[in-house]
Amino acid sequence: MLKISHLNFKYPNSTAINDLTMQVKEKEIVSLIGKRASGKSTLFKIIAGLQEPDSGNIFFIGENITQNRPKSLNGKMVCLNRYYGLFNEMSVKDNIELGAWNIKDKKIFQENLNKTLELIPHLHKQYNKNIKFLCNGEKMLTAIARAIISFPKLIVIDEPTLGFYPLFAEKILDLIHKANQLGITFLLMQNKLENAVKISNWIYEIEDGEIIKEGDNKSFEKFDLQRY
Repeated sequence: MLKISHLNFKYPNSTAINDLTMQVKEKEIVSLIGKRASGKSTLFKIIAGLQEPDSGNIFFIGENITQNRPKSLNGKMVCLNRYYGLFNEMSVKDNIELGAWNIKDKKIFQENLNKTLELIPHLHKQYNKNIKFLCNGEKMLTAIARAIISFPKLIVIDEPTLGFYPLFAEKILDLIHKANQLGITFLLMQNKLENAVKISNWIYEIEDGEIIKEGDNKSFEKFDLQRY
């Protein structure tokens, strides 16, 4: 579904992405794990179209999206930078509904909304509450739900659990897992290997902008967990 081939990007004084190649298969959860300044966020920006690479290519559903994003792909990929972009003066439900901007059919919209709300029972009592009154963990759940409602082909999330208490981290991972079971593919940029192992079909490890290891959950042994 998503293929990244020999990608490179340099800042004036450092190399952020170095000949990076990886792929995300349809209906899988793939995690890119790495420590701070390893290149995860830079890659997220490039995939999201916020940064143009120096060289290399990104293909999504067979289309080269390295420089241009065909209109035919609108709404098929959602890139989520934490919970930023939520509207504080709007309710949880209204924020979630904004994610369905590309759905014109009212019946499909209602079906998608119902499916999405079923995935976040933790927020049932918060549906009509303004976002500004929620804790950051609840905001993250809302942001992911907003990405889910249009049921895109792929959701890319930068650091979905960073800084959250284990209780909310588990709720976030559970939401991602349930959405994946409904057919949505995920690429997660993470700094905690333990969380990646819990949820991912495939894991890539990045260091200094290079992929240094990849494999399924079992290939990342206890030794690896101790490093993160």
